[in-house]
Amino acid sequence: IQPFVDGMPGLRFARDRNDVDAELRFRSESNVLQAFVGYQLAWDFFEDRGPGEFAYAGSLTHGIRSGVYWAFLPHTGFVYEGQVERVDYGSQTGAGSLISDGWRVRQEVGLNGAITPAVSVTGMVGYSAGYFDNPLTSDYGIGREALTVRLEGRFEPTDNLQLKVGYQRRYNPSFIGNFARHDRIYIGGQLVLGGVFVTGIDLSATRSVTGAALLADGSPLDPNRATRQAWRATVDAYAEYRATQWLAITLQALYLADFTNFTYSSTEPLVDPNAEFRKFQLWLGLRVFY
Repeated sequence: IQPFVDGMPGLRFARDRNDVDAELRFRSESNVLQAFVGYQLAWDFFEDRGPGEFAYAGSLTHGIRSGVYWAFLPHTGFVYEGQVERVDYGSQTGAGSLISDGWRVRQEVGLNGAITPAVSVTGMVGYSAGYFDNPLTSDYGIGREALTVRLEGRFEPTDNLQLKVGYQRRYNPSFIGNFARHDRIYIGGQLVLGGVFVTGIDLSATRSVTGAALLADGSPLDPNRATRQAWRATVDAYAEYRATQWLAITLQALYLADFTNFTYSSTEPLVDPNAEFRKFQLWLGLRVFY
């Protein structure tokens, strides 16, 4: 990540996220109706246990997810997806920004289906809301601001090539402003070669707007701006090689550029108060099938 955060010498920035999932699935004998309900426990923490730059942002999240798919036509179905989460943060000692415990809710319905053998679409619309315990933080979920949308079109000119284009609006957690609304436009493609090699690339541009960006005492993080607003450009390329029937080697490279005029205020001088950043990420791994 460039530039990296200002901090004390020897401060540890390592972050660990641990998830436990359980899911129960149902389906009719003909697969016309499918449904699921699940639970997720997520423990997210920074190894600098603090008080430090990030220790205050560690959280424990309980989530309930549910969904239904009803295929009322041979290649078209009704989709419902819902999620309720309770997030609890640890001690706010030394907090660098104001975040709050609270509830997050998302409910969406839509259609997923094929128009022709080569063209298919997904359309989802829904409601999203966040209700937080600290009265200084801002909730979301009022009027049109509660709207979530996903529109995606897919085109398969050949059996081994798939192209897609889409738009999505969603609310996500944020360490600045407690939440952020993301409006994302994306295009992508995936190619399969020889039945054993898969490669693809996704390109996206995102408009990000947070809730009220405040310091832990409730004063503005940036005296000139109430929220952190930014444009983000992302390039995500991946490849997978199926070495055997049960083993695959995966590689993923991601580049993210964040453009904003938001700046941080601090009682101590900062090397660079501008909040822009660039992130490079590389993953190498194995997948085992059984």
